[in-house]
Amino acid sequence: MPSSGWDQDGIAGRDEALFAIDLHGALTFQDKIKLLAELVVVALSGTADGDGGLGEALVLHGSVRAVEKAADGAAVLGGEGFLLGKRVDGHAGTVVGLQEVMANGFSFHKVRAVITGASSGLGAEFARQLAPQADLLVLVARRAEALEEVRRGLPRGAGQVECVVADLGTEAGRQGLLAEIEARGLRPNLLINNAGLGDYGPLVSAPVEKLQLMLEVNVAALTLITRRMLPNLEAGSGILNVSSLASTLPMPELAVYAATKAYVTSFSEALAIELMPRDITVTCVCPGPTPTNFSRTAKREDGTDTNRDGQALLRISPHQVVAEALAGLAAGRACVFPGKGVKVAARLFRLMPRALLRLILRRRTGQGSM
Repeated sequence: MPSSGWDQDGIAGRDEALFAIDLHGALTFQDKIKLLAELVVVALSGTADGDGGLGEALVLHGSVRAVEKAADGAAVLGGEGFLLGKRVDGHAGTVVGLQEVMANGFSFHKVRAVITGASSGLGAEFARQLAPQADLLVLVARRAEALEEVRRGLPRGAGQVECVVADLGTEAGRQGLLAEIEARGLRPNLLINNAGLGDYGPLVSAPVEKLQLMLEVNVAALTLITRRMLPNLEAGSGILNVSSLASTLPMPELAVYAATKAYVTSFSEALAIELMPRDITVTCVCPGPTPTNFSRTAKREDGTDTNRDGQALLRISPHQVVAEALAGLAAGRACVFPGKGVKVAARLFRLMPRALLRLILRRRTGQGSM
């Protein structure tokens, strides 16, 4: 008969849970799920007698994250077969770490990265933190001078650095980027989709051209560049998409931006599952307010700004955002909320009834202009 165990503190007590399944028998999860509401393991074809196949398994996380720290102590014990592309041999006493099953993680040793939006902010910080381990950095942005400044500021010991000027808000710019990568004979194994922009203010007065550009950069560019690079990504490659804490909220007077980031988060999590058999790790990072050029470009010409009440509790440095994002990619996490305040806020927003959330946002919006 199957048996399972967990520590009594569980995820809520220590953000870590021990969860083991002995698959030598029929699987019944109903009693176990109650104590592991945030971590559900569903085994398909999941009976094993030591000789039969373990079958495939689907691992879901209650807060729409791929296991994260909750899986640090988790393990799956099984019969002989395959679990999400990983061979499990119960006869040999194999123990497969659940996080390893979900994603292999990305190795930054001699990384070859393409970074969009690399001329400032998080993009430039990604370049700085990757440089010491990189064989190749491809820095992509619209402003050639800004890219060269980032290149000059990289620490010594950085490998080959290529600057590609491209306007990712246009199809010609997106195709031009891929053409340049091919023409220069570059073989990246990491794509960081960082380019993005926002817009503060109500939809009714939003400049149509700015909305169109936001959709092109935040959604179309991220999706189409990923699609076009995928055939050339080898096993062990990675994709890191920059989303936002706003992706968890219906944000009045930041509506289009929040919606584009909700797309990025959903797209990333789906792609993480889809590319798992190819051993390609996909992670999205969802930072809160971060001191970059974002706010300056999101403001409208009439000075329309956002309500910044409470943002101080969520704000962390670009260095910390990038460090936690890269650590999440290395660990194979599907979604990273950097900073303690952002982690708490994200969980609260996702657990809160939507009607209550809308009421709070309506009152907040009514306190002043955004």
